Amino acid sequence: MSPADQGRFVRHDLRPTDPERAEAFYGSLLGWEFRPRAMKGADYTVIRAGGSELGGLVPLGEGEGLSPHWIPYLAVDCCDEAARRVQVCGGQVRIPPTGIASIGRFAIVQDPFGAVFCTLSSDGVSNGGRRGGEGPGRICWNECWTSGPAEAARFYREFLGWKSRRTRIGNLEYWVQSSGEEEIAGIMSLPEDGDRPCWIPYFHVRRLEEDLDRIPESDGEARILLGPCKIPGGGRYAIFRDPCGAPAGLFSP
Repeated sequence: MSPADQGRFVRHDLRPTDPERAEAFYGSLLGWEFRPRAMKGADYTVIRAGGSELGGLVPLGEGEGLSPHWIPYLAVDCCDEAARRVQVCGGQVRIPPTGIASIGRFAIVQDPFGAVFCTLSSDGVSNGGRRGGEGPGRICWNECWTSGPAEAARFYREFLGWKSRRTRIGNLEYWVQSSGEEEIAGIMSLPEDGDRPCWIPYFHVRRLEEDLDRIPESDGEARILLGPCKIPGGGRYAIFRDPCGAPAGLFSP
């Protein structure tokens, strides 16, 4: 990773309870490819979108105490130092810094309100998770649902150096987060359909309404939570749950 990657999203993992159902759903909806990768102590499947590696799929164990979710990776200079700083800033370390073959050194942490994310230090990570990787099926935005948006914005500013700009989308207060000069994420109050604070990714699509029609309400927990909605200044979005219950979004420019 270059210095420009520091504090930015570089990778995303999906934690489903039913990997086969998740693969079928996202493969049909977004055209993703899935490739098993041998990894010590883990059942890991690489997710590829538009010819590049977006992240991976890791089955969620029954004893982990979490509901299905997406987890983003944020680039840091030193994973061990980041684990120390996240606690100083009010967060917690769930899994301490660990080396993982072909990816780098990572830790699983959470902010003061419980939204989980990974920190990652590595010399060879694709930018499939960055907003700059446009194209159908690629991740174009990240959003934190939290019970304390103003305080969460302060945490990420202190921990990662993000800049925060408070704005409104309709009646909703929204904190836009920037790394350097690039807007990379938003923070908002936990919606009624959100069961806990979390990070969700938005996937770029070309025909939002048509893609929403392809989310079958009868497939497990899959359902549309919101949208399609217009964004001031251009674009439309929608939020859904996949068949295992993990929330995510779609965006069409």
